[in-house]
Amino acid sequence: MPALYPRKAVKCAFLLGSSFGKDLTFPRCLRARLRGRKPREPWRGASNFRPLSQELEKYSNFPSYYSDTLDNSARNPIVIDDDEGIENVQEHEQDLNGDVKMDDLTSGSDSDYTKYWIDWFLSTKGNEYFCEVDEEYILDRFNLTGLNSEVQHYAQALDLITDSLEEELDDEMREAVEKSARHLYGLIHARFIITSRGLAKMLEKYKKADFGRCPRVLCNNQQLLPVGLSDQPYTKSVKLYCPRCEDIYNPKSTRHASIDGAYYGTTFPHMFFQVYPHLLPLKSNERYVPKIFGFKIHDIAKQHRWQDQQREEQQRRITTGNEGNNNT
Repeated sequence: MPALYPRKAVKCAFLLGSSFGKDLTFPRCLRARLRGRKPREPWRGASNFRPLSQELEKYSNFPSYYSDTLDNSARNPIVIDDDEGIENVQEHEQDLNGDVKMDDLTSGSDSDYTKYWIDWFLSTKGNEYFCEVDEEYILDRFNLTGLNSEVQHYAQALDLITDSLEEELDDEMREAVEKSARHLYGLIHARFIITSRGLAKMLEKYKKADFGRCPRVLCNNQQLLPVGLSDQPYTKSVKLYCPRCEDIYNPKSTRHASIDGAYYGTTFPHMFFQVYPHLLPLKSNERYVPKIFGFKIHDIAKQHRWQDQQREEQQRRITTGNEGNNNT
């Protein structure tokens, strides 16, 4: 059977002992239906599975694909897409008389097939501040209004994010589309995290302190939230907002400090505490008091310092004015 989609095959080895007598090879979309996008995280529930209709869109150019697959699986030899396929088949044939192991029901670990683009993006170091944007939100073109004019190679970048890019690209074009896809996902992320679904996902990261804790000692390790100083891309990098002292800080990691602040926007942390007011901490009235040998510095000392500064500034102005008059 020709490879209609560049993904490794998935063998259902438990059918070896059935009347079919041969392995059935399923495309990747059916594997996602059987195992889910992240089979090692069953707590995701129904959101772990992609709707079949979305997966079938990738094969819309091949209307007879599934019928041919079932017909060929009943009469053709086993389809092997990887180099170790023959050895795996021999091992499965030796285990027919014994108990079938759960690992034998799939073709291997997650590294045996290409991950979804969003999963790859989120697992990259430096992207821990991002949450997973629901694919239904991305596929709704109303949510992407205006982004086509802000992102180069918009169509290809969107197809890459949704794992539907089938166009062959050269290395230079592929790199440009990858860069545009990351920028597009960041702009979509800024819109998604102020929705109810996005706020709920960011809440889980906030509870786990994925954004870090306030470096101010008197804030008692208060969790932080990312915030942008501008909604315009390529203006300011992301900062971390502390709701206790109501101040912002730079991220500790250089990877996080290089993230564009527009990917979070100026609204997110304040919208977050409007939706979850019970998480807003009490303002701290505790302030650091400077002391010398255990004694507080009197307020009159601050006044004297201010007077000295004003006297020096006045003398500087007089000196500058005299020099200007002499030159004329």
